Parts: sequence; structure tokens; C-alpha cells
Amino acid sequence: MRIYELSPNVNEGSPIIDLMSPKNDNLPSHEFNWQVLDELVPSRLWTHGQVFCDDERIAQCDLIGGSGHFIVSRRMLDWMNELSDNAFIGLPEKVNDLDTYNYLCTNRLEVLDKEKSNIVYFSTGRILTVHKFAFLPNKIPARYVFQLMQPRGWLFATEAAREFLLNNGINNAQFDLVADDVIPAEPA
Repeated sequence: MRIYELSPNVNEGSPIIDLMSPKNDNLPSHEFNWQVLDELVPSRLWTHGQVFCDDERIAQCDLIGGSGHFIVSRRMLDWMNELSDNAFIGLPEKVNDLDTYNYLCTNRLEVLDKEKSNIVYFSTGRILTVHKFAFLPNKIPARYVFQLMQPRGWLFATEAAREFLLNNGINNAQFDLVADDVIPAEPA
């Protein structure tokens, strides 16, 4: 089976929600008061999130992203829950008055083949980034969406999950092929 990285389709006019921005005294007027996640960096080094688009464009998108976070529409959250047996957590995230969610899901780092992947580590042993993904056989269901690390990490969809999302009319999303010929897990 094929595995795709699922990310927002960013082009001119796309909504970008930047939940973790370097401190800047010249913040735009459309700043929102979101809690900053400080697992990786102390919160004193970051500002609150900002929305770089108007409400009308955000309301038309199922998947919005920024700084490794995924902000999803209500219908996208429902689709993701269907694709992951409700293993996902959607934290309500106010973007003005729109019904959006900061999307986190079950950490599936154990599906990554660390020997065949090209991984860069922090000195503490935590993963900084992955330049090439390889996945272990028989670990990922055929119709599945998963994340490797949270709260900020890559979001992946199998071929069957990609087809499901496309058939349901997902918008503002792109699927980049990262692995081919992955052997899926047997159905339970």
C-alpha cells in the first residue's frame, strides 16, 4: 500500500494559522489569544497564534495548518475519527467564531522503521526531523490516518484513507507520496 503525507495545500490566499511564532513587537492586529504549547520550546520565547487570512477563506477549508499543527473543520474531524476508530483528539480551537479544532491524534511512532528511515535526532534522543520515511510491515491498517509525533508532527494517510477523503470532497489538502509497497496490518 502507499502512504501519503497529508498537509494543507498552501497557495496565495490560503489560510495559515501560526500557533507558534517567534516573539515580535510588530504583531499584526489580528492576533488571537491561544495557549502556546511549550513542550519543545519555553513559552517565553513564543507569541500567541495568528491568523493570516479572513474568516470567509478559513470557513471554506477542511484542513488549515501552520508550524506543524493541524486545524481542521468539523467535517474533517468527523472523517478523521472514522478513519482512525476514534483514536483522535480534537481540541476546540477558536478561530474567530468558526467551528475549528486543533487536531492531535494517537502517536504511532512505533510504525516507523528507524533503521531504514533517514532520521535526525536531538542530543536527548528525541526526533528532530525525518528526511526519508520507511514504515515497518504489518503495523498500519489499510484504511488509516495517523501521526508520528505529537503535538507537532507529520500526519499520514494510507491510499484507502486518501481515496475516502477525496471521495468525500476534502478541500485545501494535498497528499505527497512518502512510501510505496508498505505491507498493511491484517484486519482485526
